[in-house]
Amino acid sequence: MRIAFLMHHFESGGTERIYLNLINKLVEDGNECILMLFVTKGKLIEMLPDSVKVIGFDTMIDGIFDFVKIFRLSDKIRLVIDEMQPDIVYSGLWINNIVNVLSCRLNKPTGKPVCVISDHINTYASVYFETTYKALIPIKKYITKHYYNLADCVVCVSYEGRDDLVTICGAEIAEKTSVIYNGVDIDDILLKARESINTGFGNYLVSVGRVSIQKGYKYLIEAFKHINSKYNAINLVIVGDDVSKDRKVTTELKRIAIKLGIEDRVFFVGYQPNPYKYIANAVALISSSVFEGFGLVLVESMVIGTPVVASRCKTGPGEILDGKTNESIEYTEYGVLVRPRKSKLLSDAVEHLLENEQDKNKFVDNSIKRALEFFRLENMCSSYKALFAQLTR
Repeated sequence: MRIAFLMHHFESGGTERIYLNLINKLVEDGNECILMLFVTKGKLIEMLPDSVKVIGFDTMIDGIFDFVKIFRLSDKIRLVIDEMQPDIVYSGLWINNIVNVLSCRLNKPTGKPVCVISDHINTYASVYFETTYKALIPIKKYITKHYYNLADCVVCVSYEGRDDLVTICGAEIAEKTSVIYNGVDIDDILLKARESINTGFGNYLVSVGRVSIQKGYKYLIEAFKHINSKYNAINLVIVGDDVSKDRKVTTELKRIAIKLGIEDRVFFVGYQPNPYKYIANAVALISSSVFEGFGLVLVESMVIGTPVVASRCKTGPGEILDGKTNESIEYTEYGVLVRPRKSKLLSDAVEHLLENEQDKNKFVDNSIKRALEFFRLENMCSSYKALFAQLTR
């Protein structure tokens, strides 16, 4: 089988890492994979198997109304599809999905590949949270409903995400929707988690993820101010890229830390090829996201045995930690969920974790078992291979 993957770039985000792992497994099984990138950049490109053909289009899409670039790009991709004749074209994230549908359906390539789009960032969040001007939300909602329904299949990474997709796109999309949880390479994570680390951070809380507004680091830093006032021997370490222009998000977060008087306790260490050793040596992993598609780092922390406190944002964390209620703070069997954008709730949850060794140990023991049962890379890849085989039958 020949599968073409379509992405904006191949940087170090969770979606890109899922693509990397899936491509590796598909190639191992004798499939041919092609990676088509709007812009040929990304730290993960060098980690691809040698047999993967990478095709770049040098096209930066700036937003929903960059119509000329979007249509020109989709025509370029259609030409590549005509030449390469993939059986499936698979994309993830909103704008990539729109371009995929344009390329495979409206431009009508001769090969007529199966068009598979995925909901790696929750569609509800893409429409309502990632639209700068709120007056444009109805337009983006209409575009989403129209184009998503033209795809042959939509993969959602959570059941809550599927429900949101149906709410936006209508009941007719439900029949072509599959839910496949993201999976992680447990052996690789445990191996890398054992690597030595010499940071000088002392006891610390860690948060891992791209430095962006989506990750809610503003609320995390505000929460840490409360935590630090009570536990002044603990630090906060933020691991992740800032891909904003001139690193403006990091600059603003540092300004907030200075204003709160905790700038000497908050450390931004940037992109790390091995974030797992930072997680392994932390007291707890804190996720303060405003929205997610899944929340892969929560699973990675569960595998390593570092307890998790996460905002119950749309979507993923609630299912990963098996939340049962919508309480402001919920102590599940696997970690703590808090209402998003609430700094005080986040600090209360972390302080509970720091003060209750029995709960902390319970979260760790249960989480490892849950990760092994539901979130193995092998499970995810098997589900994708079965889906692709079914779609091309």
